[in-house]
Amino acid sequence: MTIREVSILKRILSLRSVFIINVLVLVGLLIGLGRTYWNNFHLKQEIDTLEAQAESLESKSIEIKKLKNYLGSQEFLENEARLKLGLQKPGEETIVIEGLGEKSNTRNDINSLDSKKIANRFENWLENPGKWWEYFFH
Repeated sequence: MTIREVSILKRILSLRSVFIINVLVLVGLLIGLGRTYWNNFHLKQEIDTLEAQAESLESKSIEIKKLKNYLGSQEFLENEARLKLGLQKPGEETIVIEGLGEKSNTRNDINSLDSKKIANRFENWLENPGKWWEYFFH
């Protein structure tokens, strides 16, 4: 580079207007970069939240499918027919025992207790796979 080229370069770099323009461009670039980073941060948080919701819905879906399978099983239908409709297998006899407590043991009382036991057993049965799911996938 010659002396003349160096002095022209010095003169251009020493101008305040060029310096101010460069600073403004730099500030604009930094603001754009900051906005992009901020948007990416919020999008990642939203994605994490939605993934957690998806996992929760998936586990609920699994529980509902298990409940559907149980409610459609022959064992459940037979128990419900026995409890609610009073049906019996051939050769079975119904025995009513009176005077065991203050409450009378009517068929409806027995049905409600048995239905509660069945519902409780099924809830406990659903809890175990749910616990394993939580253990392995959360």
